[in-house]
Amino acid sequence: LAFYRCNWEEADRAAALSAELAEREGLVGKLCLANTLRGLMHWRAGDWDPSARLFTAAYELAEQLGWSEAAFSALLGLSVTLRDRGELADAEAILSDALGVCERAGLLADSIQAHASLTLVCTLAGRTQAARAAAEQATTLAQRLRYPVGEAAAFEARGIVGVPPDSVDSLEQARAVWVRLGRRLDVARCDMLLGRTLRDGDEASSDEAFGRAAAAYEELGVTHLAEQARQLMRARAASG
Repeated sequence: LAFYRCNWEEADRAAALSAELAEREGLVGKLCLANTLRGLMHWRAGDWDPSARLFTAAYELAEQLGWSEAAFSALLGLSVTLRDRGELADAEAILSDALGVCERAGLLADSIQAHASLTLVCTLAGRTQAARAAAEQATTLAQRLRYPVGEAAAFEARGIVGVPPDSVDSLEQARAVWVRLGRRLDVARCDMLLGRTLRDGDEASSDEAFGRAAAAYEELGVTHLAEQARQLMRARAASG
């Protein structure tokens, strides 16, 4: 919760305390939670290698325990680190593993998020057909479950593969849900996606969305994504 609320000091403290407790009580398997949180914090700092190592360790421990929810969280985090490092094929493979965990454990809500993440990864890799298939799966699953996070993820997936104005409307609906849930990182990601969607048709709105994303990521200390938003804005201006 501290991480999703972008309370970094509390997230660091929780990771340290949970690791200390697990080690002191001999609950080594429970380190999967601390390792996942540490992996997220390293992702935030752009420290790819330690982030990937911690997520992998968390997944392996969760698998040993048969803790499907923890295994899924570790794989989802690992896919984001790989995606932001530019290793799209590896990120796609990890998301396939995450979906396998969801299928085995019946994690319907989590599978919506995995399909939405897969939609973005496949789109970035230029795999349009695979992206559309993932978005369709996210939408179908979201219709079966009344769950705000799943609803936002499905809107986002549809926005990624759609065309304006429908894609813009879907992304704005996703953004509204993330705002309501207080998920600032997800709001910033939606702004980044809006900037990408709008850059070929509405330059002013595209720059505004990229600007919001860059400012939000900068404020939240996710500097690699803040710089990516600024680079995309400069690239759009140069192409125009």
